[in-house]
Amino acid sequence: MPNEMTVVYIIEFFENKTYFVLLTSILLSVIGVEIAKIRNYKSSELTIEAKKISFLKNGELIEIPEPRLHKITERKNRLSKVSLIKIKTDTHKEYDIKGTEKILEHLNELFPNKTKLKNVG
Repeated sequence: MPNEMTVVYIIEFFENKTYFVLLTSILLSVIGVEIAKIRNYKSSELTIEAKKISFLKNGELIEIPEPRLHKITERKNRLSKVSLIKIKTDTHKEYDIKGTEKILEHLNELFPNKTKLKNVG
């Protein structure tokens, strides 16, 4: 069946309820994907020193010395005041931290050549 006839068949012979079910399932799928992207953050103590950054992750102490830092980026969400700070190392490991502007300012003072700002809607 040609594409034009397929479109006409779908429009003419499907009931309206079928369209509602189809649109509802697409909408629920999109909402489910967005919910799956939400991460669960746990409280931890972040220590920022002149030569290293250290914090706890799953009960394990992570210490990142300044030479191993590759990049520190911030993703600022317009809907909430909490900033998402991503720390990348030269060994391609990434750590996500929720923090405030004060933490980012302190990181920017200590590591000015490694920080970048990115606004996200």
